Amino acid sequence: MQTTKMSLTDTLGLGFMTFAFFLGAGNLIFPPFAGMLAGENMSFAMLGFLITAVGMPLIGLIAVAKANGKVMALLPAFAATALAIAIYIIIVLCICRAAYWVSGI
Repeated sequence: MQTTKMSLTDTLGLGFMTFAFFLGAGNLIFPPFAGMLAGENMSFAMLGFLITAVGMPLIGLIAVAKANGKVMALLPAFAATALAIAIYIIIVLCICRAAYWVSGI
């Protein structure tokens, strides 16, 4: 059980982080666009969006809470470093792919 009290700054930071986690720009702009593109398959699009945009972040928050915020400490140093590098590479590749797609090259 945690005995230390969170400061106001920590509470505000956690609140804004949680808000952005679930209601970021992608979660406000993408669903109507996905629904429009899905057409008759809108129920499948809604189910996929709920799983990926609500379910997975919720599972992530629960996992971090269960690990007391020390998720990477549960892994050996090499595995934690490799996982962090892999995540960064995936993010950069997604950004580069999106930029390529938007530019129309």
